[in-house]
Amino acid sequence: MDTFLNANFASLDDLNSIDKVIATIQQKQDINSKEKTSLTGQNASTQSRMTKIVGEIRSQVESAIKSNDVDKLDSLIKTYGNLSLLQDVKKQMVEKRRLLVLKDVCISFLKIQKDISDLKNLDAISNSNYDEQLDILTDVYKRVELYYNNEEYNTAEYGQSVISSIKSYRDQLFNSLSSVITVRFKPETENALNEELKDFGTEKQKPIKSAEMKKIILNFMRLLKLQTLDPINNNPTYPKTIWAVDCICSAFKVRFVYHFEGPTETNQISKPEYALEYIFGYLKKNQELVRLTFRDIFHKYYPKILIEDSFITSVLAIARNKFIHDRSLCAKNEQLLNHLVFELQKFDRRLADEFNYHQIMGRDEWPGLTYDLILSDEQIFAKWLDDEKRFVNHRYDEIINAEQAFSIDYGFVEEGQTQPTKSAENLTNLFDGITLSYEDLPLKYQLKFLSDVQLKLLNFYYEILSQGLNALDSVKRTDDISYIERLCRIWCSAKFMVAAMQKWGEKPIFVELWNAINPNNNCANTFFDSVVSGYQRGVLSKITEKLKTHIERQLNRTMKEYFQNNTSWNNLEDVNSQCQELQLPIEALRKDLEFLRKCLFVAEFRSAKQIFSSVISTYFEKNFIWCNTFSKPGASQLKMHIDMLYDNLNITRDYKHYYRIIDMLDVLGSDTIEYSQHHVISRKDISDLMLRKA
Repeated sequence: MDTFLNANFASLDDLNSIDKVIATIQQKQDINSKEKTSLTGQNASTQSRMTKIVGEIRSQVESAIKSNDVDKLDSLIKTYGNLSLLQDVKKQMVEKRRLLVLKDVCISFLKIQKDISDLKNLDAISNSNYDEQLDILTDVYKRVELYYNNEEYNTAEYGQSVISSIKSYRDQLFNSLSSVITVRFKPETENALNEELKDFGTEKQKPIKSAEMKKIILNFMRLLKLQTLDPINNNPTYPKTIWAVDCICSAFKVRFVYHFEGPTETNQISKPEYALEYIFGYLKKNQELVRLTFRDIFHKYYPKILIEDSFITSVLAIARNKFIHDRSLCAKNEQLLNHLVFELQKFDRRLADEFNYHQIMGRDEWPGLTYDLILSDEQIFAKWLDDEKRFVNHRYDEIINAEQAFSIDYGFVEEGQTQPTKSAENLTNLFDGITLSYEDLPLKYQLKFLSDVQLKLLNFYYEILSQGLNALDSVKRTDDISYIERLCRIWCSAKFMVAAMQKWGEKPIFVELWNAINPNNNCANTFFDSVVSGYQRGVLSKITEKLKTHIERQLNRTMKEYFQNNTSWNNLEDVNSQCQELQLPIEALRKDLEFLRKCLFVAEFRSAKQIFSSVISTYFEKNFIWCNTFSKPGASQLKMHIDMLYDNLNITRDYKHYYRIIDMLDVLGSDTIEYSQHHVISRKDISDLMLRKA
């Protein structure tokens, strides 16, 4: 299309030649019509009837061509079918209409372009003719806007070429008009306003007289209006600014560049907080003054933007060049880059909290200098993320390899709660620190930190605990740490981490992240459920069996003397309620229970005592009741010994375990055949027990 236009319409006068092109199209249509009417028939009647139909079609086709009515042709096609004649004519008519529209588009474009060029030849701008020239500029702007928004041109009926041409012409008009404004109109007004506001917000500022204020407001208003007429710059978003507000910050720019971009002590790459704090001081001191002085006139031209936000944007745009320069230098040094990011994030939080700065870059919330300078640059962000990974991995290694990494830190939480190991405690602190470093970042980057850094940490720690649990029975002891303490270290570490993950899962940041990637979740689960499930399945579910095995070993190790002194239970005549041989197992098991009490949550300790009851009752049933015959005194004595164990260990006399063995001994010590008192054992058990009565 562009090639066609350039060849046939080099100037405005050449556009008249389009009529010749259209006439040629019509001539071709006439030839096609004559060719299509040459019909033959079998007889004169058929020939006559066909001639009449063809004549009617031809008449209607000529009428449609004359009126350029494509709809009439569509009606003919609907009536007579998809004849090639009608399709060919329709195609030619659509092409004609497209060329006519394109002709109109071109003429309008050239006229507006000429008017824009004429703006450059206006008389030199002065106070006396400024408003007049601004009115001329306004009129041209309205014509440009009307041209682009003309719905008649922007229709698919004319094909993509017309729409593309309009967009191309639009861009040319926008660039031309913007160039005229920024080159011819803006500099003089901007220089005048800068001069009038050169001391604004500084200690040099003097009370502004009424006449001076009128000049300031006039130039402020003119510059605002100029920017609204600039089709490229009329809706600026950070880091672009509003020109008139930039002039308010002219004094700040001079001082900021001097202090933080020149060879001064305050310009230190290792101290970005110096510049950031200077910005805060300036904003706090001057924002209210700016609001009171310029708000009303600013609102007239930019009703959807607060001047306070625009003021902050202009200040940040000035400072931005410094931090872009510093960023490239910091990227070469891990410590400097991490410190820069930390200070930028802290600055962003303060800016949002103290000034409620928002609605920038098309977002509802201020994404921050952190996004602008770090996250939006893929290489810088990747470098920062890699640095964070290295730091976290190094810190994790320090935590795991510390001498007291898995010693239990009594007192970290109140008594009766699961006491963490030092490694679990330090790992949760590390996790929380990582969260703080990214909680103000956009969703995409939060997910990156969570998946690439934090979840991997939790998985690493799980592997350590799982390996430790599996090696618990195979590793030879080389120190004074007991089996029960080793077991508790793994137990407490896993329980503490599970509790931490469950708490993290309820924090707003992780709820929002989870719901963002699972919109139909309805808060039914959390980000950490799968990891928690892994800890419970791979570590905690195996703790019970490990504890049972340990209690059995303790009984086997300490009950040898008891076995030796209690070999016969069927010939006892007197009951000895005291048994010195049980003191050793009592002492060993009591020590284990006390260690568990110090480490575990109250409810978990209660469950642990039931495990002791289960193992002890099962142990006596298996090794004594089903291996011996009993007299009535023998049954009574064994019952007293078991009660002695329960009393000294202060474990629960539960229905399932304790009362089962008591019912067995009641059967063995009874004079008659009867059910057990507590109905815990079955008839078969009773029948088998009756065979063991002496």
